[in-house]
Amino acid sequence: MMYYADILASTEASPDASNLSRFFSDYELVVSGHAILSWGIGLSKGINGIKYKQKVPYRIYCGMSRAPGEGVRFEDLETPERGRVSFESCYPGKTDRVVQYLQDFLQEHGYSDGVRIGFFSEMERGHGLSFTGVAGVLMTAACSIMTEKISAEFDREYEAFVDSPEFQQIYAMSVEISQVLSGKRSVGATNYATLLESPLPFICLPNGWNTASGEDAHPNAPPNHLTVPKSVLEFFDLSEVQAPHLPIDYCILFTGQSVLFSEILAKQRNIFESELVKKFLLDTLQRQELAHLSERSEVFRINPIENFQQDIAFLNACLLKEFYDLLYHAFDDEYSARFVSTINEFGIVSMLYEREHELFFNIQNAFRHVRDFHTESIGVCPLNISRAGGAFFCVTQYAKSRETVERLVAYLRDTGYRHARIEYASWRDGTAGEGIRLQQHVRRDIFSEFLSRDLVQLFDTTGRRVVDKYDMLPIHREERTLVFDMVRNEVRIDSRILGSKELPSKSGAIAIFSVLIERAGSDIESRQLGASSYTKNRNEMLSKIITPIQKAVEQSLGERINVETRWKTGDFSLHMKTDQPIRIAVIKKIHPR
Repeated sequence: MMYYADILASTEASPDASNLSRFFSDYELVVSGHAILSWGIGLSKGINGIKYKQKVPYRIYCGMSRAPGEGVRFEDLETPERGRVSFESCYPGKTDRVVQYLQDFLQEHGYSDGVRIGFFSEMERGHGLSFTGVAGVLMTAACSIMTEKISAEFDREYEAFVDSPEFQQIYAMSVEISQVLSGKRSVGATNYATLLESPLPFICLPNGWNTASGEDAHPNAPPNHLTVPKSVLEFFDLSEVQAPHLPIDYCILFTGQSVLFSEILAKQRNIFESELVKKFLLDTLQRQELAHLSERSEVFRINPIENFQQDIAFLNACLLKEFYDLLYHAFDDEYSARFVSTINEFGIVSMLYEREHELFFNIQNAFRHVRDFHTESIGVCPLNISRAGGAFFCVTQYAKSRETVERLVAYLRDTGYRHARIEYASWRDGTAGEGIRLQQHVRRDIFSEFLSRDLVQLFDTTGRRVVDKYDMLPIHREERTLVFDMVRNEVRIDSRILGSKELPSKSGAIAIFSVLIERAGSDIESRQLGASSYTKNRNEMLSKIITPIQKAVEQSLGERINVETRWKTGDFSLHMKTDQPIRIAVIKKIHPR
């Protein structure tokens, strides 16, 4: 048995920093998860059988910001190739149900404002990397953080989070969302894989097939619940194998041709033409005056969906055994070659359920044409997602055919597939193992590393927040504004800077009003405003901070801002109304982590 001493540690693909910086400046809360690759036959999507899910080092980001009075609104999905596309256009006729579902969740947990939601994906949607399932998890997690149902620090102690009731609740809710977006073709395996942590594939078992512990499905989980071991190694109890990733090379090859998933479904003759076949048989028997045979003839016991599912179940069981042998006999040519052959069987079975797939054969023939030695082989399986017909999952033996695969792509380009490319390669892009992560939470002063350090944030009493370059903030050109500028250490009414005669303590006013504005609508106890003479003495607070600001605004704009002082036993509190006659805002620096 061979070990993994020579395998390098996994890496992550580098995102487009400039595009991400722009995305993060648009949203106050951002969570992310890795794209998910499905091993096995793509047509098994929606079938509650064994699933094999693995993270790849491309992230999907979900951004969320408050939008007072607007309800839930989906904004654009941004990808590297296609740029911005409407989220609704990706799921026509389905987003309204998700909007209502999220609104009900937010209101149920005491959140009265609206939210706007957008996505940024480092990989194009529809290339076989389970965008719908990951998106369901991310928008559920974002809503849970926004309503404080889970802590903003959940990802710091991730093992504790996985064992918490909140984890199961996020999983269950995300599956319901994914079911809506996928047209009930999601069984939750991608959702589980998104939430768990491992660079190796997860084995997802259908409900009713209990693990060795004898535990059944979680009682709060949806009907399509899956039991998921932590990783393929732990499932097989191969604790002696130290595997940072699989001892096989695999990639996603996109030929540049797209076929809509609806067109793929239309080609599955055994599923969609069974009634026509039955009618033809019945008509034929009637002409032959043999109609009496129809009730007891084996010919009419055609159940293509059942047969299809049985085929998939058998192949998935074969793949389970191949995973075990591949890991147990790591780097053994015999077992890795057999694994490649099994992936080819998945591809061939795909052909049985699609009328034609000439690319499947073209890729294999092209590989044989450019390979260096006759024992090289490639396993090819169509991904069968929304860009099926052009996207293929390819497997070769470890470190033996990487240059051949590159030549394969060049050959395809020269023979009519000029847009052919490798979209993901395990040996080039590495692997990934993290669960979901909080990338940004402006209200908790958590800022993404992708944000440019010359950006600032602005927030006002209404709860609106903007992240942009200082000179680009529109408030500089607005009228009827009171701005506490922590960047330039100024207090301004419109563009006029208040001097020391109008404001006895500029630094004290900025420090205190920044807290009041950020928490407008809440009672703020004086001790929460910092240690100073103003916070210890109500008269000092009024005479040196609150009243001078109110007077200056009244003299300049003819309005009185509403800040109430409320007595408590041995203490006092301040309360700034959210509804003010002018716009009152704070500008402060951000500190990307």
